[in-house]
Amino acid sequence: MIVNWLLTRKCNLKCSYCGIVRNSETNIYPSIKEINEKEISSEYVISTIKYMNNLYGKNNLFHIFYGGEPFIVFDKLVPIIRYCNDNNIFYTIITNGHFYHKVLELYNLTGKIKGLSVSLDPIIFSKDDDDFDRVSKSNKAMELIEKNHQFKIIDDLVIETTIDAKNYIYLPKMVEYFKTKYPEVKISITAYDAPKSIFYDFSWYEGCSKFVNEYRLSKNNEDLEHVLMSIYKYNKDNIHCPETIPLLLENISSTYVDCGLYKNTITIDSDGQLRLCLRIRGQINIDALDLFSRHYSLYSLEKELELPFKNNYDKYCSGCNWTCPMMNQVSQNTFQEEVAHCSLRK
Repeated sequence: MIVNWLLTRKCNLKCSYCGIVRNSETNIYPSIKEINEKEISSEYVISTIKYMNNLYGKNNLFHIFYGGEPFIVFDKLVPIIRYCNDNNIFYTIITNGHFYHKVLELYNLTGKIKGLSVSLDPIIFSKDDDDFDRVSKSNKAMELIEKNHQFKIIDDLVIETTIDAKNYIYLPKMVEYFKTKYPEVKISITAYDAPKSIFYDFSWYEGCSKFVNEYRLSKNNEDLEHVLMSIYKYNKDNIHCPETIPLLLENISSTYVDCGLYKNTITIDSDGQLRLCLRIRGQINIDALDLFSRHYSLYSLEKELELPFKNNYDKYCSGCNWTCPMMNQVSQNTFQEEVAHCSLRK
């Protein structure tokens, strides 16, 4: 079970495609102000993890701590990571890479950082690109990667890279660079896909729609297939969960994929409410701590979640092509050690 935690909606960046820091474009969701006022505490997160351990078994759970930017709520993050380290719980932290000093401080305060993923755009390997926002954001990530190479404070450092129609041609150069200079770093590859409706609040529907035709990967792209399959064939050892690459090509052309929802993935928003998934808040209207504290069996838990998730799925999920369904397919057919790098994150 993958557990996605939005520890906060706050972020130091205002990326044009990101909706998680903005008010929703639909009036069915609460405002960012309302969500931020109800932001969950470290005690809330730790208590929920304890109840989930009792239900699922801690070795069957993998926690991903998102934002916003989780290092903005550093005082909340520290006790959560300390608890995870002390209790051998699998986790990773997703960051934009702008807070290396906080990463180092977290290591000093907790003694260990099992997993950390940082965003990096292949566009920085283009000598001609003048997209300042994309390049400057990735330069910060490169600084973090270099410092970690020197001081080795992160057990498992993964690069999160999203390929699109403008940057995928630089992916082979990026993979070769890290294979040579930073072989300890793995690269996770996902594909850019625009949100299908205003309900996809992880991405900004209006903002994305302005450049969707420019960035969206086209179906049956032979150059893209050659790039990805060459990496899969010759540089598989440098890719995080390489089994997702063939699935990535399939899903770019697909209109339906089974994501598993609450049976394989649980997402908890920064106000403690269950989300339909990482990308879509939906209207589940169930508090996570309350839910997991009330159940003593997975059967009763899944029975409670079955109807609200089905109703939300039917209403909000049409045409979804995000990467989480692919990860679900991999996780159903792969040992957890391979999926989550758990041998490094114990």
